[in-house]
Amino acid sequence: MISFDADGQQFNLRAVAIVIHQGCILLHRIEGDDFWSVPGGRVEPGELAADAVVREIKEETGEQASCGQMLWVAENFFEYHGEQHHEIGLYFSVSLSPDSAMLDLHNTYPVQDDNTRMTYAWIEIDRLPEFEIRPSLLFKALTAQQQSLRHYVHYE
Repeated sequence: MISFDADGQQFNLRAVAIVIHQGCILLHRIEGDDFWSVPGGRVEPGELAADAVVREIKEETGEQASCGQMLWVAENFFEYHGEQHHEIGLYFSVSLSPDSAMLDLHNTYPVQDDNTRMTYAWIEIDRLPEFEIRPSLLFKALTAQQQSLRHYVHYE
């Protein structure tokens, strides 16, 4: 994975899935965290970021996904578990397969990925400001009148 320590910061190249269905976005919360985030993961060397998104969804949920266009790029600077992070996030429009078991908007979906337990859930986009979300720019980015690829620099 493209992740390394440099000058006291953890650097990550992360591919991110923006999965929207019937006015809701698919988010997950890692057990022990007090915030929700968008699914995704680190890109492997030599791997296309779009392929990384599909791989991460499959690894975490067992679901098939298809990756659409890149929506935005975000340079995220944040602290997580006492460590400073510098992340380049590549955010893609992603769709689950039409027969996905995760399309019921009223269910939550517990997932075990290696040693990490998390819960997936659908949250109405209009209600995102009511939740603790990382990155917190998510609502702004989703509701922006977007004509082309956008670039964000975000400090959490």
